[in-house]
Amino acid sequence: MTDQEFLHAFESGRIPPAEFHHRDHLRLAWVQVRKLGAEQAAGAVAEGIGRFAGAHGQHRLYHETLTRHGFGAAVDAARQEWQAQRRDAAMNAIPDEMVDAIAACGPASRVRARLDELRAAGADLPIAFLPMESSPAQVRRTIAAIA
Repeated sequence: MTDQEFLHAFESGRIPPAEFHHRDHLRLAWVQVRKLGAEQAAGAVAEGIGRFAGAHGQHRLYHETLTRHGFGAAVDAARQEWQAQRRDAAMNAIPDEMVDAIAACGPASRVRARLDELRAAGADLPIAFLPMESSPAQVRRTIAAIA
């Protein structure tokens, strides 16, 4: 499945929850960064995953996980805005720090800095997800840029 097919399947609700794993979260973030740029992608990913989780009755799972990471109030605020049909306000309730806590995306310099932080905290195996249609040359350039 190409990245565009994946994004369409995700956005149209054709990916069952049992088939949407951590790797798919990362792929979604990568596809959106390439499509929208880092700033807009963060909001699109947060909105998409929130909609996906809510549609499949999993909103509590994300709430519990993000609360453990210190973002419970932001998740509560976003949920209240979403339920009130104020989509832009819901997106604005999700702080960049929350997105940064669960992903390393954006320009190469930002990803490198985030990976350095993770390594300093003890992570020893960074996982980079690249689009399936990436050429070997694109993969090498990306890895070299974030290494």
